[in-house]
Amino acid sequence: MINKLHFKSLKDLIDNLKQKKNIIGIIQCGSREYLNQDQNQQGDYDLTIVLNKLITSNIIGIHFYVNDIPVDCMIKTIDQFYLQTNNVFDLMHLNGVIIHDTNNEVNKALDYFIKHNNKVINNQLLIDKYRYKFTHLKYKLFKRLNTNYLTIKYLFNVSFITFIDFYILTREIQPGKFNLAFKIMQEKDNKLFKLVQEYENTTDEKIMFELIDQIFSYMLEPYNGYWKQDEILFRKDINTKKQDEKLLLKSIFIQ
Repeated sequence: MINKLHFKSLKDLIDNLKQKKNIIGIIQCGSREYLNQDQNQQGDYDLTIVLNKLITSNIIGIHFYVNDIPVDCMIKTIDQFYLQTNNVFDLMHLNGVIIHDTNNEVNKALDYFIKHNNKVINNQLLIDKYRYKFTHLKYKLFKRLNTNYLTIKYLFNVSFITFIDFYILTREIQPGKFNLAFKIMQEKDNKLFKLVQEYENTTDEKIMFELIDQIFSYMLEPYNGYWKQDEILFRKDINTKKQDEKLLLKSIFIQ
């Protein structure tokens, strides 16, 4: 069993990957450049290995260290760039830089991906996913206030992280860029930024709940608000048709 990968540097890693015949491209997704060996620089090294054909469908990424620098490595086939995505981490490729491309296939695929996913937030599936999440978290918090301290602390933390993820997505910020997100929030969403500051400066559960509700409401206002009681949301594939939804409801629930 392989427990560790041995590379002298990030450049050594990239040079080794370029020698593999089944790797037709490498995309650098983060702000760290692979020639930068400064171990004091914050942040990991993000890259995507592009394969000409699938090796296994069970593994879509791998994490490892190169000289104390954490590496976050996604693994995709060239064909996957031509599919519409619901994975927010795929949006990192919108700002991706190609550092290896054997026959210009990756360049064409990335161009296609950017053109067809640049406005991915208009995807109703993603919007409904967060409308459900915010509503569900608000309900859980309301029901558990003043009960178990650790449970409440955990729920508040999950709520805040979910909000930041949605903010990054809706403002088309590269996933994981939290500092940039707060900077943009302060400059362009100052009302929201002040709510976040108030939230972070109090330990009163009741006030925190009221503030997280206001934060959620602010984020959901352009998207029809919280999930409503007379509204059915489906967990579904992106290619699901309306007739599939009707068929399911009729077959299972409607007499």
